[in-house]
Amino acid sequence: RICARMDAAHAAYDTVIVGAGFSGLAIAAHLSKRGLSFVLIERSDRIGSSWKERYECLRLNTDKWTSSLPFLGFPCCEEVFPSRDAVVNYYESYAEIMGLRPQMRFNETVLSITPSPLSVWCVHTSSTTYHVRHVVLAAGPDRVPNTPTFPGQEAFTGSILHSSDFTTGRSFAHRKVLVIGFGNSAMDVALECCKNGADVSMFVRSPVVVVPRKPFGLPASLLSVIADFVPTCVSDALGNMITFLFFGRMSRYGLAKAPEGPYTAMLSGRIPVLDRGIMRAIYRRDIGVLPHRELSRFTSDGVCFDNETTYSFEVVVFCTGFTAGLESLVTSDMTEAKGVFRLGYETSYRGYFPATRRKARLIARALSERKRV
Repeated sequence: RICARMDAAHAAYDTVIVGAGFSGLAIAAHLSKRGLSFVLIERSDRIGSSWKERYECLRLNTDKWTSSLPFLGFPCCEEVFPSRDAVVNYYESYAEIMGLRPQMRFNETVLSITPSPLSVWCVHTSSTTYHVRHVVLAAGPDRVPNTPTFPGQEAFTGSILHSSDFTTGRSFAHRKVLVIGFGNSAMDVALECCKNGADVSMFVRSPVVVVPRKPFGLPASLLSVIADFVPTCVSDALGNMITFLFFGRMSRYGLAKAPEGPYTAMLSGRIPVLDRGIMRAIYRRDIGVLPHRELSRFTSDGVCFDNETTYSFEVVVFCTGFTAGLESLVTSDMTEAKGVFRLGYETSYRGYFPATRRKARLIARALSERKRV
């Protein structure tokens, strides 16, 4: 529907921010510092829900210095790679210290965004409608689980879940577990299940990009600063050299190495696996890698692969990533020139957090300049 007039209750807000995770907090802090009015909408009942709702062993794979929010870093006493609960506590404290809570609205879901004849946007939520000049979509790239389906899946008598539903490996102790995927979530799930006594195998369809999380005693995310000063091909060569020094050839682990280097992979939106023990576990045969590239179907007690080889499993965990889930909200005419900004969906060789911090600053500057016009 088209909004014909400004609603007096919400006309005071210049910007709607969607999402109270890292991206939403980052842009909210910048707007607050510039004295710009905004309201931040969060569909859950808390800040950082995408972290709190994930599995217990989740940690930042990047260091606390490069993963911090604008103006206020992680506490000095915090570990280099903060835990799930430490990240949530940091986000909540950040909102309090930066004075952002009065502008937050929880348990409110954005249903649609429509244009208005008055050159504003109408943001329709489950509770009300906001009429604003600008919208910042900052709900994050991992909003909707990506769960593929295979023939025979409904006949499988074991448990099938996505990594978003995984909580702890204790639930699968002494059971045969198949982890599908080889991203950072797959690494965490496989190691957690293995630690709790499960018989773990991994199905890895695509060539992989793996780097040590802490080479030479320094977080890999700090070493990425080098990429600011040298061509990408040089950064890739250094990254490949470090990977080879630490792990040798990927074929030793039953894996295929991706043709691109780690920095080219990040620029294309593919996040390298930051190893925290998965390679050693595979090399020691604590975790198996199935020698197949195509999963053809499920059976009643397992899965069948491309050459009709069948394996029995009791649990299958899809670690197949997420999608942003913006299709129902965003149309092609929603551009930055018209006041709709996307934050937290960009890729960079420096990683998600530095790229998001930088863009949040640029968006805040742009909105401040528009306010003066």
